[in-house]
Amino acid sequence: MLGLSKVPRRFNSPSREQLDRAQLDELRKRLSAMPHHELAMFYRTTLNACRYEVRVPSPRMIQELVQAWKLLRKKLALRINLSEARIGEMSSSVR
Repeated sequence: MLGLSKVPRRFNSPSREQLDRAQLDELRKRLSAMPHHELAMFYRTTLNACRYEVRVPSPRMIQELVQAWKLLRKKLALRINLSEARIGEMSSSVR
C-alpha cells in the first residue's frame, strides 16, 4: 500500500484571475458581434482549453466558456423560433 506521501497530487492552485463586470460586458459585446460559426469555434476552443487543462480551469476561462455557451443557446433558440414561424406561415398560406 502506498503511503500518503507517495500519492501524486493534482492540487496546483489555478490562477484566480477572473473578469470584472466591465470586462464581462466587453466580452459579451464582442461575442454577440461574431457570426455564428466564429462563436461556435470560440466556444469549442475554450471548451477544449478547459478540458485539457492539467489543473482546474481558471475562473476567467470558465466565465468565457459560459458566456459563449449562453450566446450560442440564444442564437439557436432564435433560429428555431424563426424556422417555426416560417413553417407556420407556409402552412397558413397553403390553406
